[in-house]
Amino acid sequence: MTKILLVEDNAMNLDMLKRRLERNGFQVIAAEDGVRGMLLALEASPHIILMDMSLPGLDGWEATRRLKSQAQTRSIPILGLSAHAMTHDRQKAMDAGCDDYDTKPVDMDRLLGKIHALLGKGSMHSDPPPVLNREEAIAICSGDEELFLEMAALFVIDAAGLIEKAQAALSSGGADAVAEAAHAAKGIAANICAGPFKEAAHQLQMAARDKDFPRLPRLFEKFHAEHARLRDYLMTIIPAEPK
Repeated sequence: MTKILLVEDNAMNLDMLKRRLERNGFQVIAAEDGVRGMLLALEASPHIILMDMSLPGLDGWEATRRLKSQAQTRSIPILGLSAHAMTHDRQKAMDAGCDDYDTKPVDMDRLLGKIHALLGKGSMHSDPPPVLNREEAIAICSGDEELFLEMAALFVIDAAGLIEKAQAALSSGGADAVAEAAHAAKGIAANICAGPFKEAAHQLQMAARDKDFPRLPRLFEKFHAEHARLRDYLMTIIPAEPK
């Protein structure tokens, strides 16, 4: 699981952003000042740091400069956060060593895009992206988390059948049936905002539709692996039925 170090001095902002990141599949460790943030960066080796720039005492600019000057932490991507949206504010953060910059209040989709972009730049620490965007999925359910969990439970049942169908069709050389199963899987993945599984299903569907038989086994393996990753996560959040 991707580990984020969040350095933010406002307790309410820290708690809110921490919860939102955790809902999107990240592990979050938090610090309320620059000194503590630097210590956690050294001790916990996070995959990425979200750094509020306007910290009291040791501010985010100086904390970033120090982290980028140390061999143990200089390769960790740092995303600066600030309520200031002027071009020179961004440049000041980049000059201090930030790898990217974003403004507050946070636009979650934009922030997630920047996090994934930084993690995808070849960092030796980067993990696969979160299996789904839980916050967006709950929003699709009009904010009803119970409905989202019901949909997640239905997904687990339906996806298992589609995996079996695709695997059987692949074994028998039935490309059309593979494409049909992958298309259906893509649809149910969209219902719970499961991006990586949806993309794997799409790639499998396109290859099956084009009768690209040499690529089908490898794409099915990816499809199967993303399903397993998503299923394992969903089983940790779906409430157990009462006995």
